[in-house]
Amino acid sequence: MTRYYSVYCILLFIVLYWNTILIVQLNNKNYYVSYFYDACYLIKQQEEPIFTILTSKEQDIFTYVEYDLNLSNCHTRTANSQWQLRERPIVGDHIHLGMVLSVNNHILNFHDRNMSQPIPYEDDHYPVTCADKRNYAYEKRWYHTGVHTHCDGNIIHVHPWSAPDQLRIEGRKVRLKMWFESVGMEVSPDKQALKLPGEKEYIYDWNMEYYIDVRDDKPSFQSRSVEEIMNFWLVDHHGEILLWHRSIKPEKDFRVLNYTSHPINYPKRYI
Repeated sequence: MTRYYSVYCILLFIVLYWNTILIVQLNNKNYYVSYFYDACYLIKQQEEPIFTILTSKEQDIFTYVEYDLNLSNCHTRTANSQWQLRERPIVGDHIHLGMVLSVNNHILNFHDRNMSQPIPYEDDHYPVTCADKRNYAYEKRWYHTGVHTHCDGNIIHVHPWSAPDQLRIEGRKVRLKMWFESVGMEVSPDKQALKLPGEKEYIYDWNMEYYIDVRDDKPSFQSRSVEEIMNFWLVDHHGEILLWHRSIKPEKDFRVLNYTSHPINYPKRYI
């Protein structure tokens, strides 16, 4: 009798252990897992698993180390842990997207802006109390975010590692607006228009098409909303952006295919 009771207790313990529900929190969202779920379960619950990374931190009183998991190695760790949810591109990634920008059927090509921008006074009269009669009120300082161009056919270069540690942007913060800022394009306060470098007036009525791969026949995303355009996520290596104003849609530029990614096996999504 005692033997059967012991076996029963062991089996009951195994069943309870197997079915124990644990809560893992990622970005303020709860996920219900068991002890036998691996970290792949959490990654596969995300909108874009292929670009998702789970990071765990092991810390002592002196220092810490971080471990990154993606779809290739997530089976090596259990889901039951403290995770930080991240998305690509991250430090270590270097990807390229094509950018064709057209105004009045004229293709524009920009270089990175001067990082120091003099801001003029609000009127034409210098303040009487100003001892230094400069022709600008102050200098606005722009910083490098790892999103920029080389004046090479408006290829968008994305590599977060090149920005200072405390200024790096990763994941969904890597937006088209970062490229706008790098070349000197401004978004209007109402987020409905764009101002070209060196111009005084904002331009409304923009169109955008996006191709996940420049070789795709049909765009995966289209918008006429400047707010959607400025917040567009730059994540696809060899993606192509067509952005034009009140003109004929420009042709795609396939030169982005000449650029490689780092790592060479940077993930690729397909719709």
